[in-house]
Amino acid sequence: MLRAKKDDEARRRSPSPARRPSVLLVNGDSLEARGYDEFRIPDVLTVIRQMDDISFQVTPTATRAYEIVGGRDLADFDLVHVVSHPLPSETLLSAVAEHLAGHRRPLTDMVGIGAPSRLMQMMRLARSGICVPRTFYMAPQRLAESYAELVEDLGYPFLLTRLVSYGADGEWLIDGEEAFIAACWDPDLVMAQEYVPNRGLHRLLVLGGNVVHATSVRSAYHGSGAGETARPRDQLSDVRDLDPKAVRTAVLAAEAMGYEMSAVLLVQHSVSGTWYVLEVQYSTGIGSGSFPEPEINAYSLYLRRNLA
Repeated sequence: MLRAKKDDEARRRSPSPARRPSVLLVNGDSLEARGYDEFRIPDVLTVIRQMDDISFQVTPTATRAYEIVGGRDLADFDLVHVVSHPLPSETLLSAVAEHLAGHRRPLTDMVGIGAPSRLMQMMRLARSGICVPRTFYMAPQRLAESYAELVEDLGYPFLLTRLVSYGADGEWLIDGEEAFIAACWDPDLVMAQEYVPNRGLHRLLVLGGNVVHATSVRSAYHGSGAGETARPRDQLSDVRDLDPKAVRTAVLAAEAMGYEMSAVLLVQHSVSGTWYVLEVQYSTGIGSGSFPEPEINAYSLYLRRNLA
């Protein structure tokens, strides 16, 4: 008994085995082709995956970016290196960088990170405490095989939407497996999102931390799967009549993205009243919308105040 106790104490005092450093090589096809073992570093765990092996998940409480082969979160690796940038890797790279930055993990080779994708925005906004729809990204082939999983995670109905930029003509409201199969033929619809029941889409122009112009449209989801053939007309909104919570959400979203000028797209949940951000557009297209004159006037006033 005394011997066993001494053995236990000795084990507690002895140092635990050192954890092996790890590196994830994304799109490392060329390295694998030349012989994976050539690139092994002694005592370093080296994992090679393709971008199609990376999936993303955004929920109200957490964001994840993980490789599906071993199920490891990218932030669990000591280093992530994107070796090459074939499409759609460049589109997804901003989301990878956002996830790793949130966990203070390094990403090697930032070349190819251009305009933030909607997926990257969903991750940053969620980490900033701003309400966004629950979102999943997975490679298109895997997405096409994941109907039951998406229904379980996102509820029913749900949306298939664009990864790069919001466009109501590219929103599919999935209300059955037949609609899901039809939508999966479109390679641009590679992001699945929670459906937020609402009474319309709101576009708030945020300049210098202030909402200066606003429009709304009757339906936020009127793409191929939503049963509407024509886009409803925009309506001009009086900024003074806006819900203060919508204004605050838009301003916080612009700040989270670091944009001095942006157009924030929001919907209000028709039951809970919560405001959800669908996208923060850094390219505002001032003067190109349905009401160019008031928008240009608001922009001119902003410039005069900042240049005075």
